[in-house]
Order: sequence, then C-alpha cells, then structure tokens
Amino acid sequence: MQDYLTSVNAGLDEKNWRISCVLLAPHAPEQNPVEDIWLKGKTFLRRHFFENKTFVQVKESFFNFLNGQSFDFPKLSLFGS
Repeated sequence: MQDYLTSVNAGLDEKNWRISCVLLAPHAPEQNPVEDIWLKGKTFLRRHFFENKTFVQVKESFFNFLNGQSFDFPKLSLFGS
C-alpha cells in the first residue's frame, strides 16, 4: 500500500496528494462510513425479502438499491468530505 501511495502521489505536497489513506481504529464501526452503507442495504433487503426468491435475485436487488443511492452520512465529515 505504501509503495502504491508513493507512486500515485510522487513529488506532490501532502495537500495536493491524489490519494490519502485514512486509518480507522480496529473494530470501530462508528468511525467507518461503509458500515452505514451496509446497514441501509441490509435494511432494504429485509423490507423486500418477499420479492427475492433466489440468491441471484437478492444480489441484484441489493446492487440496484445501492447504485441508486446518494450517501451523505454525518461521519463522512470526519474524513474531509
């Protein structure tokens, strides 16, 4: 990871880096915005469980729901978004 970040950000000041790595505390879902996305997706599936009879349908329903969403969670501001 360090080699990749070095190659992508080579020669740039830290304020101009193209990619930054944010370290999250281990086992701290309250800091990780991905956990909120998973929760929304799982909640959608629970509400629509009767529409999905196979795993393929569940997967397709999950991805269709998430692709149609715009996420703006308060914890995103912790990361400069």
